[in-house]
Amino acid sequence: MAGLNTTLRQLVGLLPEVADRRATPVPFRDKALNTVTSVLVFLAGSRLPLYGLSTSAAPDPFYWIHAASASNCGSIMAQGIYPLLASELIIHPLFGLKIVRDKIPMQERTQFMYRSQKLLSMLIAMASAVCNVFSAGQLGLVDATMIALQLFAGGAMVIYLDEALKKGHGLVSSGIALFTATNICACLLETYGADKMVITAGTCAFLALTVRLQGSHLPLAVRTHGIEPALQANCSVNLPYLSYMPIVFQGTIASSMYFISRLLYLKYGETDIGVVKLLGSWKRDSRYPGQPIPTGGVARYVTNPPTWSDLARDPVHVTLYAALLLMGCALISAAWFGTRVHSREYMARLLGRQIPVTPAQPGSIPTNRWKRHVAMIALLVGLCVGALTLVAGFIGVPGSGTGIMLVVTVLCSYFERRAGDEAADVFCL
Repeated sequence: MAGLNTTLRQLVGLLPEVADRRATPVPFRDKALNTVTSVLVFLAGSRLPLYGLSTSAAPDPFYWIHAASASNCGSIMAQGIYPLLASELIIHPLFGLKIVRDKIPMQERTQFMYRSQKLLSMLIAMASAVCNVFSAGQLGLVDATMIALQLFAGGAMVIYLDEALKKGHGLVSSGIALFTATNICACLLETYGADKMVITAGTCAFLALTVRLQGSHLPLAVRTHGIEPALQANCSVNLPYLSYMPIVFQGTIASSMYFISRLLYLKYGETDIGVVKLLGSWKRDSRYPGQPIPTGGVARYVTNPPTWSDLARDPVHVTLYAALLLMGCALISAAWFGTRVHSREYMARLLGRQIPVTPAQPGSIPTNRWKRHVAMIALLVGLCVGALTLVAGFIGVPGSGTGIMLVVTVLCSYFERRAGDEAADVFCL
């Protein structure tokens, strides 16, 4: 492990850094200007078509995945926030489970973790750009190189905008939430009109439900063990903080599944390799020129959200999709809590920084069982997020609801902090 740490330190030192302004006060006007500039840069990149790639007006069969990951097919921002999400999904468990160890102070360790995450994000952006070019079909060497460079440049731009926001240059502390919210709002403005009033009404109802659930807390009384007189800590579990992981990563995992399955099938689809067929079988569809769609395997049930018409036409699809979604969100939420439970900063954000202590009351739980209780709460929160996502898919909410949930969460988090609430920002993980 010492060799791995040394190699990581050498590699992360090669990347340029954004100046850290978290320890110094930044005027509100500058933060607002930086935030607006980041949004405008992202929107401009999302509407800038890739040079060398012919565009098509055909509908996108994976619109719900791309909306949730803030990506826009055919633009230089086609990767969206996928490199950031994938690197976060990998790096945090590695450090949380102490697979990557380093005997350095906590503050330096946190900086090392975020630098490692940025390095991995750049590598994922590079690999994803190359894989997208290979899976796009027959392209000349010059066109393929140009497209790959543009995709990588767009991914790197998102990574550095996210770093600037994390280091105190903006009003929010994460580009993941900001860019997803921006993309979802743009989709709402561009898509909805008088001919889709039912979907618009459903989206408004889903938005109202999400706002109502935002800010929910669950009291948790934990009593001391082996101390007389017994005392109890009156904790308050921040449920929206637990919901962040399943909201974000269920879409990321689904996107990764469909991308890997499509790449393998295009390469080895003519063979009889069982794993490739199990992951998914694909075919071209005249409704989506140039876009293969899954017709079987895991990819079909992970990437195709069911609609009301599917309930009668394909109940097996609906049942399997719902089971995979609910189980996946629940396991992601519980697993993320398990990997982050040893982080003091994470627990302070989850349970509160100032916990009142009172004499122990009947019904409080002992200290050796509180982790089990919170893990069960995380599991239930994940199930609720999965259920909301399923309902949003039936209604037709853009991005299958995950984008709407992120929009609400980032706005509520910002207004709480502006109102003087010292609770941790839900996006500083």
